[in-house]
Amino acid sequence: MTDTTINPVKNLAGTIVAPSSKSYSQRMLIASLLSEGRSVISNPLYSEDTIATLRAIETLGAKVRISGSKWIVYGSLPLKNKPEPIDCGESGATLRFILPVCALARGSSSLTFSKSLEKRPILPLLQSLQDLGVRTETREFCSKPEILVKGGGIRGGKTSIPGDISSQFISGLLFACPLASLDTIIRLNSPLESTSYVEMTKEVLENHNIFITISDNFDQFKIKSDQKYTPNNHIVPGDFSSAAFMLAAAAITNSNITIKNLESSTLQGDKTILNILKSMGVNVGIENNQVIIAGHKGFLNPIDLDARNIPDLVPICSVLACYANGTSKIHDAHRLR
Repeated sequence: MTDTTINPVKNLAGTIVAPSSKSYSQRMLIASLLSEGRSVISNPLYSEDTIATLRAIETLGAKVRISGSKWIVYGSLPLKNKPEPIDCGESGATLRFILPVCALARGSSSLTFSKSLEKRPILPLLQSLQDLGVRTETREFCSKPEILVKGGGIRGGKTSIPGDISSQFISGLLFACPLASLDTIIRLNSPLESTSYVEMTKEVLENHNIFITISDNFDQFKIKSDQKYTPNNHIVPGDFSSAAFMLAAAAITNSNITIKNLESSTLQGDKTILNILKSMGVNVGIENNQVIIAGHKGFLNPIDLDARNIPDLVPICSVLACYANGTSKIHDAHRLR
């Protein structure tokens, strides 16, 4: 094991590049799997979660070639089945995205995952898949939790699902249902939280020529059947959730830093960190896909933060609140329990 020593400094200075978005990297991999032909994903994030998604699409038949900072994905339809299970590791997004997609394979697929994911809900997604004609079975494989998905396609039809447990349920269905036999209507029986993540899924789908109709208040999704994914070349944008930690560090140390690879036009909900910092009195500039923080002296302003659509920002906003002159409130974050 390597020891790392970090010495304290009073201020930060310099320019860094934000890491690529995990959420976009995973969505682009799934869409590329379902597209017959060659898709290129440039500047993807290498992490345990994205590698779990990469491993999953390869198990379902995708051919992936890594060339420098590019993933070159050759899609595979119909999806293949292999004897070994798809190991989702500790990636909840991989599990929830791939589960519906596995129903499109001709035979059965099994998905295993870590014990830690057992604590995260999955039953609502299994119930919706049952509504749409997909049979699943939960069991254990080599002391690991396992879900068996009976392939043969998705019938389609109507289903309802909670919107306030995980937006990943909805994204998983949006990936698979365009290839169903019948049109699909998904109704939410509670308000959708983390709306931006569903918008990101919709954006990636449209880049692959798949179209979804979403109601204005995001409580109903209409998906035409027998659509066809087409290959697409992607550039993965920088990740605002990861960058938020360095932005906050600059804010509380009266520092001047520049973070590149952050697109102001992104659909990422965690881009809200810029408005949060501004409301706390931090000087924030945005230009040419980079964010510039010009130091802040003294205490920050307190905040009243609705976290229902930005749960990933709660930890760093809690830190910022410690440096505010007054009481801050962070609410509607019950999904983080």
